[in-house]
Parts: sequence; C-alpha cells; structure tokens
Amino acid sequence: MTSRTVTLLDVARAAGVSKSTVSDALQGSGRVAGATRDRVRAVAEELGYRPNSAARRLRRASTGAVGLHLPATATRLDYYMNLAFGAVERAQEDGLDLVLLAPSGASGGRIASRVDGLLVIDPEAGDSAVPGLLDAGVPVVTGERYLGPAAAPSGAVVCDNAASLTALLDHVAERGARRPAVLA
Repeated sequence: MTSRTVTLLDVARAAGVSKSTVSDALQGSGRVAGATRDRVRAVAEELGYRPNSAARRLRRASTGAVGLHLPATATRLDYYMNLAFGAVERAQEDGLDLVLLAPSGASGGRIASRVDGLLVIDPEAGDSAVPGLLDAGVPVVTGERYLGPAAAPSGAVVCDNAASLTALLDHVAERGARRPAVLA
C-alpha cells in the first residue's frame, strides 16, 4: 500500500469548504471566519497536510534559493568551507536552498533565474564573475567591500579587521605577552 501526499483539495473536501478558503485559512489571509479557520487548520493537522513549497514558490515567483559565490581560493582555506557549511545550515533553518556557484564562469543572467538573491564573499576586483553577478537583477550582499568597476551590491557585511586585531593584541598584552607573533 502506498501513502500519497495530502493535498489542499483533500483538506477542502474534508472540511467542506473551497480550496481557496483552505489556502486563505492556512496562510492567515483573506476573509475567513475564525471558526472556519480553526476547523480548516484542525482538519489539515488531522490529515497530515504539509504545504507544497514548490507550489508556494511558483505562486510567489520565487525560487526559494540563495546563491553563494566564494573566491577562487576558497577550496584551499578552511575559513571558506566553514562559511559555506554555516550558510547551508542557516538557509535550511529558513527553508531555503543554497546554490554554491562555480568560482569562475558564473553568468549573472543564468544565475538570476535560479536564485532569489546572492551572497558574494570576499569579492575580488579581478574576479571576472563578480560584475555579472552584481548585474544579475537580484539582491546581492557581499562579505567585505567590492572595489571593482561593476555596480555596487545591495549591501555589504564588513569586518573591521583593524579593530579586531587591536582588540586581540590588547588581550594578549593584558595577559603578559610582550612580543606576540603571528603565524599565517
């Protein structure tokens, strides 16, 4: 015996209302009486209804995905791998997919049709993909400033490295370090 997915129509039939009433009741929109909304939600719960995320995205004209572009050096540095896995984890928490973009050859036009926004981490002025991504027609947030010739991103998350290093050196000096060294 196979179990099939419970649809909006199944909930509508069981609750004795229209499909649009079920949709409005479950989304908390439209003009649905409180008693009807409660009945529809109870029936949906009883039947095990789960919203179809693909249908919702289609209706909202969104992909439910965010693109992540890392610099070409990303595969050689643990920092970027941790960042990528952290981004995947956070995207999943928000019900989004994360699309990892190839470090070179990304075309803004092709990418824009597959994602709702882009994260461009440590954008390098010489990275040929970055101008196309910034022109993709979707919001772009960079991790650090982009100093290249292309359009500016929608936003940037910038770390104050000088202040961080000063705080670190103050911290080790307070603990007695007199000649700290950095190994990189």
